[in-house]
Amino acid sequence: MWMPAQSLTSATASLKPGCGWLPDDWMPEDLLRKGMRSIARVRKTSVTGYAPPLGAEPLRRLLARRLGTKASTRPPDQVLLTDSGTHAIDLVCRFLIEPGDVVLVDDPSYFNFHALLRAHRARIVGIPYTSSGPDITAFAQALAEHRPRFYLMNSAIHNPTGATLAAATAHRIMKLADAHDLIVVEDDIFADFENESAPRLAAFDGFDRVIASAASPSRVSSSIRWAATLSRNPSGLKG
Repeated sequence: MWMPAQSLTSATASLKPGCGWLPDDWMPEDLLRKGMRSIARVRKTSVTGYAPPLGAEPLRRLLARRLGTKASTRPPDQVLLTDSGTHAIDLVCRFLIEPGDVVLVDDPSYFNFHALLRAHRARIVGIPYTSSGPDITAFAQALAEHRPRFYLMNSAIHNPTGATLAAATAHRIMKLADAHDLIVVEDDIFADFENESAPRLAAFDGFDRVIASAASPSRVSSSIRWAATLSRNPSGLKG
């Protein structure tokens, strides 16, 4: 976990190209402060009690509609709110893997994926990433050789390459996932930056094998943000 800690403790003026953070002076700080004041004035909003286990229902309904436009429409009871995208993937790791299980990741991939998987004592196998997605030949070989528990990936605006998953590659990934009983964890954190919507594995799959993770990351605010997982059984993740 050394690298994530360094990214947070280093000087704010230093560049962090792999973190996905925008400069502070790009952020809508005045709007965020205005929003917080507005929420504080709403008497129906509890500031002392616990939220439901899956998270606030109005926000889950909103996200179910919003995220459904990127994949397929989901009911709000299939949405689980989390503190961050990393928190969402951590819950997936706790639910799906045991120490020693193999997890596939893109090579290169977001540095925090490696730190998180190592914390869960997973064996990490990298799949070379191309301009259209993972190398399908290498992906198929890794499935046959390692029998991984799941594949952790980005579909749109891949971190750190910026590449976008091609529809043909997405189709091949899901065919192979079905043949090898593989779960795919689709981290969709940069969707709002797309000029044209990329294919989503969840849309190909209908959430049978795909667990989608989405968030408003530090591009909006590191302190005020939402994140969520979408799956057929989010109640299993919240425990």
